[in-house]
Amino acid sequence: MRKAFTLIELLVVISIIALLMAILMPALQRARKQAAGSACMANVKSISTAWFMYQLENDDFLVCSQVLSGQNTSWVQIPQDEDGNPTPAQNIECPLEDKIRGIERGLIFPYMGKTYKAFHCPSDHRRNFGIEGYRSYSIPGCLNGNLKGSLYYEYQIRKYAEIKSPGEKYMLVEEADSRGFNSTWWALGTREMGHNPVQWWSPLAVWHGDSSTLGFCDGHAELHHWREKLTIELGKKTVPQGYNYGITKVPEGLRTDIDYMDRGWAYKFKR
Repeated sequence: MRKAFTLIELLVVISIIALLMAILMPALQRARKQAAGSACMANVKSISTAWFMYQLENDDFLVCSQVLSGQNTSWVQIPQDEDGNPTPAQNIECPLEDKIRGIERGLIFPYMGKTYKAFHCPSDHRRNFGIEGYRSYSIPGCLNGNLKGSLYYEYQIRKYAEIKSPGEKYMLVEEADSRGFNSTWWALGTREMGHNPVQWWSPLAVWHGDSSTLGFCDGHAELHHWREKLTIELGKKTVPQGYNYGITKVPEGLRTDIDYMDRGWAYKFKR
């Protein structure tokens, strides 16, 4: 007689496979997230080191952190075509090549080993919302981000020697601007801007569970765990297209995260 599996045997085998998949999938997802987090950490470390090396070769002056149209003396530039004409980055049809070109024409790219891929976090999921963002990181505006003549020009740090405890002051954050690229710089609602206590302005991107990667002024990188639900919700809210940045007040009792970022803000306002 010809031997074959019975229906019951097939169902048992399928049940075992389904059970194994249910057990293995969470572990595989965790492994994938850990790998993406490690890659992001390496990216931030590379950019932080390049940022640090720039000031060593430029008389202690920090590279400009502001990214605007026509601003070609910044750490990165805005998306642009081969002739340097700005590309409307908020348009989903903005070519990836134009965004990469803006990165490659920035002042710290020569210190990056000629790789633009370090500017993109593998967990940056803006594409899922129809936003073709590529550069995942921004520099705080207080680190030489305000051009001469601007309102906050005097409220910033322009030379590395002015940074107190550089190992405790962050110089790179993960940001998910919904405009197609991370415009200008990353900001807090700080005391020099008239907010006391400090409030959220540009929410952070929270791509690694409930954590984000930060780069520091001494060149090291850390994966920081957020404590407050408000911080995580703001990080998710900034991703969908159409969200506008603005001051978000943080209630008393929910200030663990904002106080941490306040302590790490390099410029310290004095009345």
